[in-house]
Amino acid sequence: MLNRGTHGSVRILSRSSVETMTTDQLTREQKAQSGLLPGYFDSHGWGFGVAMVTRREDLAGSIGRFGWNGGLGTSWASDPQEELAKSSRRVPRFLDLSLPGDRRLKPRSISSQRGEQRK
Repeated sequence: MLNRGTHGSVRILSRSSVETMTTDQLTREQKAQSGLLPGYFDSHGWGFGVAMVTRREDLAGSIGRFGWNGGLGTSWASDPQEELAKSSRRVPRFLDLSLPGDRRLKPRSISSQRGEQRK
C-alpha cells in the first residue's frame, strides 16, 4: 500500500483502491460521537481497516500516514510522503505462553531480572 498498490513492477491493488482504503471515511458527526480518545479524531481519520493522519500535530505524523495500532501490541504504519514504513511487536505479559525450559528471550521487567540474579 505504501507504493500505491504495486510491489516492484507488479500491480496488486488498483491505485483507486489504495486511495479509497487510506481516505478518511468518517463524518464529523461520527467523529464527534466517538468514545475512543478525547481529541483523537481532530487529527486522525479512519479508512477501511486503517487509521490515518489528517492533520499534522507532531514530527512523527505526516498527513496521509496510515497504519494500525493493535490493542495487543502489534503496530505498523506507512508514510507515503516520507516513503517509510515501520512495524513493531510487543508481547503483553499476560500473553507470554512459553513453556517451562524454553530458552527463548521472555518479556520481563528489570526488577524481576535483578531479583533473579540475587537468588
